[in-house]
Amino acid sequence: VACNTRRYHSLLCAALHPPAGRHVLLSRIGEVIQLDGSQLTYELSINQFGDDMHPKGYQHLQEFHLADTARWVYQVENVRIEKELLLCWGRNLSGVRYTVHPGQRRVRLELLPFVAMRDFHALRHGTDATFQLHSWGRHVTITENRLFLQLMSDRAEWQEKPYWWYGHLYAVERFRGLDFTEELWNPGRFIMEASGEPQTVTIWASSEPVDMPDWVKQLAARRERIEESSRGLPPDASEPVRKLWCAADAFVVEKHVPNSPPGKTIIAGYPWFMDWGRDTMIALPGLLLERHRFEDAWSVLSVFASHVSEGMIPNRFDDYTGEPHYNTVDASLWFIHACFEYLKKSGDRVRFEQVLRPACEAIVDGYRNGTRYFIR
Repeated sequence: VACNTRRYHSLLCAALHPPAGRHVLLSRIGEVIQLDGSQLTYELSINQFGDDMHPKGYQHLQEFHLADTARWVYQVENVRIEKELLLCWGRNLSGVRYTVHPGQRRVRLELLPFVAMRDFHALRHGTDATFQLHSWGRHVTITENRLFLQLMSDRAEWQEKPYWWYGHLYAVERFRGLDFTEELWNPGRFIMEASGEPQTVTIWASSEPVDMPDWVKQLAARRERIEESSRGLPPDASEPVRKLWCAADAFVVEKHVPNSPPGKTIIAGYPWFMDWGRDTMIALPGLLLERHRFEDAWSVLSVFASHVSEGMIPNRFDDYTGEPHYNTVDASLWFIHACFEYLKKSGDRVRFEQVLRPACEAIVDGYRNGTRYFIR
């Protein structure tokens, strides 16, 4: 129901050095509604403070749907409000669109962004952050040290009103015995008034300066990518297989390697894992080779091949430095298996012989002679 229960939950968690450098920039948006000029307010968001939930937006929630967007439908008296979240493909850009069906009422919608601007493993404590706030028209930029967040709206007017909210509680973090409370900063609010015909307003959040995105084009780009992912799917595939086939793309991400063009890698899991050697090599045949994504598979394998050391591939790359860590007994063996599956499926013997076979032979030699941690 859109209540953040972990430090990783947010509307914009940006990988600033893909797939590493992840930062929670925009934590959530609070929605406040007034009808017909009344001072009485209704709120749609849900947060936990201590053992209490505030506000209790779930009382107005009627429906939830997950397709190209995540969509919530709320009913406030006789006013219907639809909220959609769109995560733009391949970009650190997210959009939240509200469609207000006023009926015979006059509706005032206030949208309050709550900013974290922190490493995704950390939590923000205290109110000593050095936020720099700049706004013009319907655009807002917030900087803190090297972090940047741009907020903008296509219709709502911006009203600057900085304020700290204390004691956000993340229930899953508390259950796991971790630090579980946080302070979030609300720099102001976007305000829109609606009456008569249904009206939409979109809030965009980006980790870099951008022009106002087009919702329809961004949604079409996402749908086009999903459609492209479904190519090669067996015509008699069941619905669960179809969903898994398309969902596989969420784990194949861009990887930036110093002094090389961007390539591809496989994320071991969300919300925090990077590309781990064992997980990557086990998953690669299904995620890439069965779907005939041979160039992506080559990109992944060649990166790991270039990091073979003493007969071992990395178990993982550091979240912050990107340096390889060598501490796994079997990832290198899974790498050999993945390389030969690549040769069998793609028929690419030239690159296999030039790059992958030497890496495999180095692994065999390393295991035969003995390598780190008495692996032999």
